[in-house]
Amino acid sequence: MRQASLAPQLREAPEPAGRGLRPAEPAGRDPEQARSAMSAFQHGWARGSAPDTHPRTPDRGEAAR
Repeated sequence: MRQASLAPQLREAPEPAGRGLRPAEPAGRDPEQARSAMSAFQHGWARGSAPDTHPRTPDRGEAAR
């Protein structure tokens, strides 16, 4: 028997939800805000991926060693 271990209320077929209703529009940014956010993300990624041009100075604890 298929789905024998399910609770009885879960074995029944679900009722169709919202027939004829228009789907809700997803909340979010307008296209210009999304473009700006993606641009900032890409620039930050490029900066973080670039080779380090400034040599790292040792921490205070490392300089004393």
